[in-house]
Amino acid sequence: MKRELIKGGIRWFLILLAIHLVGMLFYAITLSSSVMQLMAEEEAGKAYSAVLWFGIILNVIVSLAYTKVETAYVDYRKELKESLRAEKGVVDIWKEKHLWEDLIKIGVYLVMQIPLVIFCAVIDYSLTASLFFEDFYVMNVGWYLVTGSPLLGALLDTVVFGAIFFAARLLFTFLTVRDVEKDMV
Repeated sequence: MKRELIKGGIRWFLILLAIHLVGMLFYAITLSSSVMQLMAEEEAGKAYSAVLWFGIILNVIVSLAYTKVETAYVDYRKELKESLRAEKGVVDIWKEKHLWEDLIKIGVYLVMQIPLVIFCAVIDYSLTASLFFEDFYVMNVGWYLVTGSPLLGALLDTVVFGAIFFAARLLFTFLTVRDVEKDMV
């Protein structure tokens, strides 16, 4: 079990790297020029809000897509049938199948932000003359920009991501359970 959790954590870290790269590119294509324009017009609050909402929306998309893919496997559905035959509820099934794995994923998400926290504590984050490093973390920096605190920003970003991720997991567990129950009848 522990090896599976460690492998899952490493796999999740690699997935997060890819997500950050995609998020960085998506931000560059869709929002960066608008944010720079807002900063030039001295509308920093609006720019910070735009970056914050970009991160939240990206987290929702990632959580829903990742969970959808993960719950679509045939083996997952077979395990759900066994759990349903044992008369377990949706929350019990989620706890059994996902809780520890999800907590590790959220922990990895937080640990991945440590370089950003250190960077923001030493140097300030720039939305106008950003480095590749800053662009890489654009999906995480919204709460830091709004609060002005690197540590508080990382913690709030992780809590919000965790809530979104848990909600997506519960939603798809519920939907998959409902679908499997239809097949069992």
